Amino acid sequence: MTTTITSFDPSLLVNYYQAQINSNTTASAAKTSTTSTSSSTTNSATANDAPPWENLTPPSQQVQDAKVLSITNFLDTSNVPLTAGSTTDSKSEQDNQNLFSLYTAVNNLAYLASMAQRSTMTSGQLEGLNTRFQTGLQQVQSYLKSTTFNNFTLQAAATSSSVTGTATVALPSFSYTTKSLTSDANVSNALSGVGSNESFNINITKGGQTTSVPIDLSQVQGTLNLTNIVTYANQQLATAGFSTRLQKTITDGSIDDLSKASYGMTVAPGGGETVGFSSDNTQAALYLVGSSGSATGVATTTNSGTTTSAADQQGRIVKLTDLDTSPQSVFSATAAPSTGTTTAQASAVDSSGNIYVLGNATGNFGSQINQGSQDVYLTKYDSAGNVLWSQLVGSAGTASGYGLALDAKGNAYVTGSTTADLSTTAIADGNNDSFVAKYDSSGDQLWTQQIQTLNKNQSNAVSVDTTGNVYIGGQVTGVIGAGQTSSGSSDAYVAKLNSSGKVVYEQQFGTSGSDQVSAMMTAADGSLYVVSQQNGDAIVSKYANGDATSAPVWSTDLGALQNGGSIGGITVSGDQVYVSGTTQNGALTAGGAATVANASSGGTDAFVFNLTDNGTSNTPNYVSYVGTSSNDQAGAVTIGSDGTAYLAGTTTGTFAGNIRTVSNANNAFVASFGSGGSVNWVKQYGGQDGTSTGASVAIDADGASVLDALGLPTGNIDLNQSVDLTTATTLRAGDSFQIKIASGSSTRTTTISIDQGETLNSLTTKINAELGQFGKASTSYASTGEALKIAVNAGYTATLISGPTDSDALSRLGISPGIITNASTSSSASATSSSTTQGYGLGLTTNMDLSNSTDAGAARAQLLNVLSNIRNVYQKSNTPASSTSSSTSSTSSSSSSATSSYMTAQLANYNLALNMLTSLSSSSTSA
Repeated sequence: MTTTITSFDPSLLVNYYQAQINSNTTASAAKTSTTSTSSSTTNSATANDAPPWENLTPPSQQVQDAKVLSITNFLDTSNVPLTAGSTTDSKSEQDNQNLFSLYTAVNNLAYLASMAQRSTMTSGQLEGLNTRFQTGLQQVQSYLKSTTFNNFTLQAAATSSSVTGTATVALPSFSYTTKSLTSDANVSNALSGVGSNESFNINITKGGQTTSVPIDLSQVQGTLNLTNIVTYANQQLATAGFSTRLQKTITDGSIDDLSKASYGMTVAPGGGETVGFSSDNTQAALYLVGSSGSATGVATTTNSGTTTSAADQQGRIVKLTDLDTSPQSVFSATAAPSTGTTTAQASAVDSSGNIYVLGNATGNFGSQINQGSQDVYLTKYDSAGNVLWSQLVGSAGTASGYGLALDAKGNAYVTGSTTADLSTTAIADGNNDSFVAKYDSSGDQLWTQQIQTLNKNQSNAVSVDTTGNVYIGGQVTGVIGAGQTSSGSSDAYVAKLNSSGKVVYEQQFGTSGSDQVSAMMTAADGSLYVVSQQNGDAIVSKYANGDATSAPVWSTDLGALQNGGSIGGITVSGDQVYVSGTTQNGALTAGGAATVANASSGGTDAFVFNLTDNGTSNTPNYVSYVGTSSNDQAGAVTIGSDGTAYLAGTTTGTFAGNIRTVSNANNAFVASFGSGGSVNWVKQYGGQDGTSTGASVAIDADGASVLDALGLPTGNIDLNQSVDLTTATTLRAGDSFQIKIASGSSTRTTTISIDQGETLNSLTTKINAELGQFGKASTSYASTGEALKIAVNAGYTATLISGPTDSDALSRLGISPGIITNASTSSSASATSSSTTQGYGLGLTTNMDLSNSTDAGAARAQLLNVLSNIRNVYQKSNTPASSTSSSTSSTSSSSSSATSSYMTAQLANYNLALNMLTSLSSSSTSA
């Protein structure tokens, strides 16, 4: 005979008995209080309420599963009174019903977590449960942020006496470290790409004078390995009288196991010395910029079901040399946000060989904390691929970056669209607004201009002339500004801003169809070249002196782009104009004026169109297509000093001589075009998950040298770290937050505003002037840098309140709004007691998921603690008023303590029995 013991979830019984204990404890305390003194009063709201934890008859598992899985809105507030009323009881009734709604929602989340712990759950089922769980968790978090209680305050996080921001100001750096150059196994061998015929210079600036110290690799004693090169370079530096030194250093692995270590170089500048590198033997370097990885995750189907991996798309930059015949990759680097995904949209190289990349990010870049669903980032890399700095534009809504330009001083101009204010003077209406922002070479934002209009608009392109005037172009639905007229569903527009960011003019134009400016560029003589798409055709126009309010000097219709067609970019070299794009038109010849240099492959192809600018007219020369039998799309185009054109793009096919790892996935490519439009070569790249895109391409005529093989950058090494909070974080001048200080029965609220040039020192001084005896602001030190810490003194409470939606300094500092208190409490739901209004924290975090049984167990444990804390808040907020008699208080406390002790012992016995039953249920016995 076989006896089968049906399995069950012991936590259901634990919750059942815990509910009885909580209920009985509250009832006992209330009864003792009301019978022991006539000065105590009961709260009638408590008597009328029915806490959800007192439901002692749980439904069957099948019924409960179906109920929880059918929930779309976890917060049922139908029983919550719409108004609090004027009486104490009515206010308590509203608070209680809010707590009950919250408890039920959290309890349902805990049940989802318990379901995810079942051994029968497949990966597909776990994914579905986690999706529901995250929806409910977000609803609970939003409910806590938006719900105001009458008799207390309640927040998701546990309360503490201090809070420290996650946005930090980096500590000073005193050295520069290269990428890994060799492994331990090859450390004695010659470095790859380094020959005895090579040389470079270490340029030391000291006392305003620059000295070039030559490093002739033919003079290195022994093999050209890392150790010998470093030794020789240091000898040369010492002989020249400088204290700057190079050092072989571990860049990967650990000194505990050198067999797995990799090595690079560290450059340590001497006192008062600035260090730079150069080479007399250089060639052109090309940068291909795009994205690698999937934006949505990759689905994998097995016998257990279908699972989808997390999105892993990141912006990518690939440096190429040997461009004449067979391009070789020097390095490939991906954007490195601390959270979220990124894409790369545009790029540009400055005169020092640094490469700037513009893109979009869903998460943070360290202390650059994303305030919305998507922001625009700008990253500056040196020629060795090391990140010099990254900045987020700072939108609290959704922002997209499309265009990037540099001026001769290394200032960067980025443009795109945003749904939120980018400055404290902007007025967003929720629609897309065009914006342009200027950054200096150190990453400081100099100004931001947001085009204010009630009509939806976005800027797609930006250019800057030699005097600092900035031009942007895009599209608008309606009118872009005063005096403009709409021609159709959407119009193209051009706007000019002066060097300070003030709008000089706005000019829109187009047809009755859909129109937009897609690309633009200014020439050395001030001419402005604009490529627009008007009713499906590609139009190239030239404006004299950057004046788009006058008729163009010349304008040429290249032809219809047809379905799926678009413009990728424009570049101008002397009198040669090159336009890139995507088309299904195999005869995009400006009405037959241009020749077809390389024929279309059919379907959607990328193309490069070349014209000659004759001054007051132009000559269309050729169109050259590049594509496969699948879909191909063009990005930007650039021109080398020898007249070679380079095109970035994306293909779902495979170019001749190339391979792909995943069928039909997007692959980035870069193509080289000779004079007359012939295709020299095409290089195709996969990526993470076999997926990548090519958006932009930039060239540095002297960007490749032996320095690449040594991991060293061209130009000076800048180790300076800005202490300005508006540079180190996404804070902006005018952002603010509030501090509500409570002491006894009095409260005071003060506003803290960020000033231009604000530092941590100046901010802590400002906060301390307001806190006074109540608390202290200070600087907290961590491995990532210095951060703001705010603490309250014993006996005081402060509430940190967010600033305006688009100008909240608190979130930009990495601090959550909420309560900080230094009052002692024995409650598991931490509470304040120093003011007339108590504050509670539930200990609820957002970093929970149900992706596997272990994570589900951790989530459930946290949620059960939150449920206990909600019950404690209910008990405390509904406890009858204390007696003024000390003897009565003693009696009441004693009774409550006795009840609590009895119930605690009873719960211990229940748990013991449940543990025995659990052990028994895990196996079956046979007789």
